[in-house]
Amino acid sequence: MSLSPHLPVRLGVLLGEQPSPLLLHRAVRTADPAYPSLGAVGQAGMAALGLFDPWRREIPGGTGESHLVVLDTPLVLSGTGVVALCDGRVIEDTLDHLGDADGAVRDADGRWRLPTQAPGLPGVWLSLLLGGRGNWFHLMLMNLSRIALLDANEARSIEGILVPVGLSPNGRRLLERCVARFCAAFDRPWPRIIELGDGEAVRPQRLVLPWNVASEVRFHQPSLQFLRGLAPAVPARTLRVYVDRRGAALRPLRDEDAVAERLAGAGFLIARLEEMGFDAQVSLFAEAALVVAPHGAGLSNLAFSAPGTRVIELMPHRLTQWCYRRLCAAHGLFYEGVIGEQAPGPPGVAPFAVLPQQLDWALRLADAGAPR
Repeated sequence: MSLSPHLPVRLGVLLGEQPSPLLLHRAVRTADPAYPSLGAVGQAGMAALGLFDPWRREIPGGTGESHLVVLDTPLVLSGTGVVALCDGRVIEDTLDHLGDADGAVRDADGRWRLPTQAPGLPGVWLSLLLGGRGNWFHLMLMNLSRIALLDANEARSIEGILVPVGLSPNGRRLLERCVARFCAAFDRPWPRIIELGDGEAVRPQRLVLPWNVASEVRFHQPSLQFLRGLAPAVPARTLRVYVDRRGAALRPLRDEDAVAERLAGAGFLIARLEEMGFDAQVSLFAEAALVVAPHGAGLSNLAFSAPGTRVIELMPHRLTQWCYRRLCAAHGLFYEGVIGEQAPGPPGVAPFAVLPQQLDWALRLADAGAPR
């Protein structure tokens, strides 16, 4: 495979170029929901631990915008969907979460070397390729939900879809459900699907590239509604669920045996998502009236929860990652945080603990029966 150097360029720069290499561009700005400040559980728990710091209660401001662009004869590389324009420049945004084995090589001077030859694909192709595809949050909320950015004309023009190779069984089921909903919504036949693996490259005649439906600031709400449409309608939601992470290697919750036992005694269903198929997970979150869970990718399934579902997230104090708080705000869910003290070490890895009284507060909140 012959290689040549390419310089990266940000998508935002391309949008301002004249003439632009983009044949079509649509930007979609969604309403900015009111993000809830942490309530009694989060604030009082942090104060009890001596961890109170006001900045942790707020979500940084800013603007989030989703984009859909159509590119003429680009090069598309690997399951992460690295995109190089026909003039040789690489769209730098598509290098996010690039793995070591994803087929692109960085030169010592920072340039990317990509294959100059690749099989051509006639027609219009949709890219659902993205880095981090092994993470449920990335696959569901950042990747496959991008299909909701297409309008009717764009959807009917698609001849095929590019997807990552090596999806898990649950990932493949999610892909199937998303494509089926896409086809039904626009009354169109099932498209051809090509799985792209590490180091493989293709050159579509035209590429439809949806982008940024789950930014650092806000979620694209139609994409969340698209995912919610995969869930069954549940007339009466009474289920209380605790998402058990005792099988997770990262950020173990200390004394989780005692946490699970206490919640089970309070009527919670203890669910191990890694032991459940995709459809069972969808039904679980659709039926839940209350979800209590340590921070983790399993909370991405809140996309299937109905408006008004109450969510209590257990969070290490050094990993105040508000992605699910933002998801709840955009999706009409009630959110409360329980902030626990984390041991020294990398925030994404080190264990943490919550106080017994914090669990008591969470249970009282659950027993209240309605959002504050």
